[in-house]
Amino acid sequence: MYVYEAIFSPEEAGGYSVIIPDIPGCFTFGGSLAESVKNASEAIALNIEDYIASSENIPQATFGHPVEDGDSIFPVAAKIDPEQVSVGEPYMTTAEVGKLLGVSDSRIRQLYGEGALVGKKPGRDLQIARWSVDEYRKEQSLSTSVPEALLAQA
Repeated sequence: MYVYEAIFSPEEAGGYSVIIPDIPGCFTFGGSLAESVKNASEAIALNIEDYIASSENIPQATFGHPVEDGDSIFPVAAKIDPEQVSVGEPYMTTAEVGKLLGVSDSRIRQLYGEGALVGKKPGRDLQIARWSVDEYRKEQSLSTSVPEALLAQA
């Protein structure tokens, strides 16, 4: 769990712009305060995952940032499972993805063809984007954690 201060600034047209001062370039927007908090949590998570994937140091959270009149500051939490983040180069071979997911190389090519994985094809080789593998793994863990009774009702 990562917790950072977020500064919420009301916009004239409605909603809130949000910056996370401790994470360079981390900002978002929401139409309501609740949506802004949710978006801030997602922005923090995406940025932290990028730091983990690139093996960079994660920025230290500090508290007590100054705010301007009309702005609000709240701590915002983001939950990240570092085991679900691929580390290293931005693209993987189909064999590497297959080993990571526990499926065959041909299944990876099938998932790519179905659009479940994103990649590029320089020449004859297929390379899969690490972020799409991470997203696929998250989707699979969510779908397997839903109780069967709920799935039967859908």
